[in-house]
Amino acid sequence: MDIVAYGSHDKHPYRILLDEPERLTKSIKKEYAKYNVTGLLQCPSIADTIKDYYVINTPCDLLIKITRGKSHKVFNTSANPHILMVDQLGEDIKRAPNAIQWLSDFYLCMFAPTKTILNIYPPFMHKSDIFGIAGSFDISKWFRPISFSSIYTGNPIEIKKGEPMAYVTFNKEIKFKRFTVTEPMVNIAHSCLSLKVYSPKSSLSYCYERFKINRYNKQIMKLINEQID
Repeated sequence: MDIVAYGSHDKHPYRILLDEPERLTKSIKKEYAKYNVTGLLQCPSIADTIKDYYVINTPCDLLIKITRGKSHKVFNTSANPHILMVDQLGEDIKRAPNAIQWLSDFYLCMFAPTKTILNIYPPFMHKSDIFGIAGSFDISKWFRPISFSSIYTGNPIEIKKGEPMAYVTFNKEIKFKRFTVTEPMVNIAHSCLSLKVYSPKSSLSYCYERFKINRYNKQIMKLINEQID
C-alpha cells in the first residue's frame, strides 16, 4: 500500500487543528442519521460508490463571503473574526468572478512517492452550500496547496467545525502519513504556482515535465522522508 503524505505549513495558525482525512463511509453515517436515512447505506450500489472517498473537514467555524470592491474574506466565527486566504480563482477572475477558494495558504498539502492521482470534489453527499468545482492532478508530479473551492451565489457560505469542505479520492489504496510543510517545500510550491502565472495555458503534462526537470519530486520526497522515516 503506497503512502500519501499530508500536512500543513509549520507556521499555519490552524496546523494544530488539521486531522487525517476521514473515510466518507464513517462521516456519512453521522450525516444520514440527522435525516433518519442510514438504511440507505445498506444499498450495495451506494456502499460501493463511496468506499474509496475521504472527507476533508473544516478545522473551525467558517463564514465565507465576497465583499464587492473589497478584499475577499473568510471569517473564523468560532473566535474573533480572523481574515484567512480566500481568493477568486487566479487567472479565471474575469471569466468566473463568482468562483472562490479558501484555506489555500498551505493549510493542506499532499505528496506521494509514486504516481498517485488526487481527485477533489464538492461534498455532494452532505447537505452543503459548496458546489460546482472539482479537479485532479498527480501528487507525485506536482506540489501545491490543496484549495477548497465553490461557486459563490451571493449568500455567505457557512461551514461549521467538523463539516466537510471537500471529498478526495485516489487511483489506488493508500495510507496517510503526516508531515510538516517547511520553507524549502513552500519555495517549490511557489515555483509551481508561478508557472501558471507566467504560462497560464500550460497543460498538466507540461507542468509535470518542468517539475521533473527541476528534480522537485526528489527534493520534496527527501524532505518528507527525513520526517516520517
